[in-house]
Amino acid sequence: MPAPLATTVRSALEAAGIEVYRVEGDEIHVAERVRLHLMDSGIRVHPGPGESTTIELTVRAQQSDFSGLHPAELIDRVRAAAGPLAAARGFVEHGSARVEVTNPFAGSPLGQLFRQPQQPQTREAQSLAREHEEAPEEE
Repeated sequence: MPAPLATTVRSALEAAGIEVYRVEGDEIHVAERVRLHLMDSGIRVHPGPGESTTIELTVRAQQSDFSGLHPAELIDRVRAAAGPLAAARGFVEHGSARVEVTNPFAGSPLGQLFRQPQQPQTREAQSLAREHEEAPEEE
């Protein structure tokens, strides 16, 4: 059940055209829309009395996009890219963490299906398929 102040702030955000993904207690998760999908944006609003409302922004980078970097170097890369922009808007870093995101299909038959290499078609394979389609059917 959302706290009364969170409900008030949620209504104000929605009136301003900001979509809300979810409210958990006194924490409001702002939504991000990717095409038709409503997703968690990594922005949290923590309403407090008076001026004590805080906004939390999570910035991330995916290790697989920078596979040669050590995790600490990856965090430094995020700081260098987002830090000055966030600081200019009044954000202060409160911490960093490495979060392991596991493959939900690992070890399942569906995971094996996704890992199978694709067979590229060659000209020879295409012409064989065409010949098969053009061959008269045997009775």
